[in-house]
Amino acid sequence: MKIINTAILALSVILVSCSSAPIGMITESPDEGFTKIAYEVEVSTSKDKVWKILEDYDNLSWSNTVKEAHYLNEKRSEIGMSRHCNLSDGGYIIETISKWDQGNGFSYTLDDSSDPINSKSYANWSVKGDDQKSVIRFEVHYALNYGFLGSAMNSLFAKAKFANSIKGFMHELKNHAEKKKM
Repeated sequence: MKIINTAILALSVILVSCSSAPIGMITESPDEGFTKIAYEVEVSTSKDKVWKILEDYDNLSWSNTVKEAHYLNEKRSEIGMSRHCNLSDGGYIIETISKWDQGNGFSYTLDDSSDPINSKSYANWSVKGDDQKSVIRFEVHYALNYGFLGSAMNSLFAKAKFANSIKGFMHELKNHAEKKKM
């Protein structure tokens, strides 16, 4: 059970998006054997303010899920930028940027984790909007390790728990973005 709880927290880091009226979809990923969870959240602040939060890749201080995050290399705001996140439950996750669209979004891969998450898992972030309102979209494509057992755990309970954890994480992001003065 500790493994599943740790995996839930790690996926919360991999993900991002909910809303005042959360839109959350759990579907099959285009990647065979993977699950896709996507969320959107509308934020009452500018796209630029939201982007500054997302772009500050090693600063997740607004999240209760992440205890501490730090860069693993000298790259900033570009493909190859990497971070290590220590999670509140004692676990960790390492992520590396695989796509970067300045001001609009990015994708990252899961390089390593204390959890049973397949290392081919990845997440996409995007932000759209204007100087009054923005929409953050997050989607994660993941699979659990352990073959059939991982698939069974995902179907029986992990998928729903991950979705709920992501929802909480996204509300933290929304609250932070709407309070942050820039």
